[in-house]
Amino acid sequence: MKNNIAQLRSAKGITQAELARQLGFSRSYMNRLERLNKKPSVETSVRIATILDCSLDDLFFNHDGDL
Repeated sequence: MKNNIAQLRSAKGITQAELARQLGFSRSYMNRLERLNKKPSVETSVRIATILDCSLDDLFFNHDGDL
């Protein structure tokens, strides 16, 4: 399943390292999540959406073609 984590993170001006730090993950683990080498759990997805101030739909579905 595609995700929009990197695009949403960048749009908020948050670095990959900063998002990883806020989640308590390593930057390399965050990179794997963004590159789809690792699927985030529901709990992790909710935490990411909270930090990025977006919905789970925003994280995983492209509704308007902008991402």
